[in-house]
Amino acid sequence: MAQAVLSVRNLSTSFRLRSGWYAAVRDISFNVMENETLCLVGESGCGKSITAISAMGLLAGQPGCRVSGEVWFDGKDLATLSDRELRHVRGNRLAMIFQEPMTSLNPVLTIGQQVGEPLIYHRAMTRREADREAVRLLELVKIPDAGRRLNQYPHQFSGGMRQRVMIAMALACGPDILFADEPTTALDVTIQSQVLSLLGELRDEQAFSLVLITHDLGVVATIADRVAVMYAGEIVELAPTAELFAAPRHPYTEALLKAIPRSDRDTAELRAIDGQVPPIYDMPPGCRFAPRCALREEICARELPELLDGPGPTQHLTRCHVRARVFAPSKGAR
Repeated sequence: MAQAVLSVRNLSTSFRLRSGWYAAVRDISFNVMENETLCLVGESGCGKSITAISAMGLLAGQPGCRVSGEVWFDGKDLATLSDRELRHVRGNRLAMIFQEPMTSLNPVLTIGQQVGEPLIYHRAMTRREADREAVRLLELVKIPDAGRRLNQYPHQFSGGMRQRVMIAMALACGPDILFADEPTTALDVTIQSQVLSLLGELRDEQAFSLVLITHDLGVVATIADRVAVMYAGEIVELAPTAELFAAPRHPYTEALLKAIPRSDRDTAELRAIDGQVPPIYDMPPGCRFAPRCALREEICARELPELLDGPGPTQHLTRCHVRARVFAPSKGAR
């Protein structure tokens, strides 16, 4: 049976705005299992990226930011580690592909310098050794003529090639877990497909776990083993991918699926979700999705629903008063 390599427990992150503290993510809990792909999905502003960078320890101690909760990895709670200890984990055993490959690379350093940096820092390689390994990594992510391109700069690469460089940098030290934050954003459909296929191939070859952040449910169906649907800073549904697509339980998940364009139906049938994700300084009481939900009842506007596990052999957590009537109490994320 697969074991959890990362366990996030009751993670909350708040920011100081308008002379007050407001939570961007609240009480987030999930596990990442060995060699699985877990997708965090939801509209922009739902807290997906904040969840990832909080779990990586990138916000702890920052001015105007509060992070609480536990992030267990390799028997240690990352939240209790010093900055020096965290630096030996991040980029080494935990890696991240950040949004926007166009701006994530340093424009004044060569590709070889940037891919080789984690190898020099974490693997104590010489510059010559790092260059040789960087060529291998660029070839691994299928960049042609890698030896020559090692000495080029980011502006000499296309968007798709820059994204491949970001993947090479993240995989340089052979991480146990890779966080990929919208890795196909701003890329055309053909390049998106290539990047996703590459990530899937590398996950199988390198045997790492992948946490993929996206708002594209088409991407989720292609690559994910499990899906955590987020709304307004909370996980509202967590289930195996096939089960979530076949039988979604939360009204928000159902609305997202109905909004996906499909080639087998008229575009006039697309259903937009009325309203928008509430800002963190103006969260509605009770269920955060209630103002946009067609199933809302009086209790929805008054009480925040729990994340409950439903019937069936697999874990399928849902945060909904209406749907919870047939569920057993949750025993927590597994």
